[in-house]
Amino acid sequence: MYRPGLLPMMMEMMQQNLDRLPFDKIVSNSFPLAEVNAAFEQAEWDNRHTSVTRAVLIP
Repeated sequence: MYRPGLLPMMMEMMQQNLDRLPFDKIVSNSFPLAEVNAAFEQAEWDNRHTSVTRAVLIP
């Protein structure tokens, strides 16, 4: 689990480097915001195999 303080720093770094780094290649799945619960359920590892490695919520 990430430390909460890292998230704002990561978001700023991503925003500053959108043109330079291929962030779209690390996202395995996209979910609309209305499906946030399904996104968390599918991304939950709990010692089981899941195809969701990095998910993004789309507002």
